[in-house]
Amino acid sequence: MKAVLSVLSLGFLLAGSPALAADGAALYGKHCASCHGKEGKNGKDVAIAGRPEDVIAANIKAHPLSMNSFNLSSKQIQAIAKYLAHLKP
Repeated sequence: MKAVLSVLSLGFLLAGSPALAADGAALYGKHCASCHGKEGKNGKDVAIAGRPEDVIAANIKAHPLSMNSFNLSSKQIQAIAKYLAHLKP
């Protein structure tokens, strides 16, 4: 029974990935695109599309005051990082 529940839980987590990516796209559009461009390739700041997910998340967390004012949760940061990591540089 535990094995079945574990497999079902994993299935729900994997099924949630597209929703997480969609949330990441929406969050990126709301909070990031004005400086990094619509596709993370240009704008007022550095291009970030296609970088590793962990690097993007760490940069968001350690960014200067301008990004800290968004008060993003860890889940939101991970969603943005996942979205950006899958864009073509």
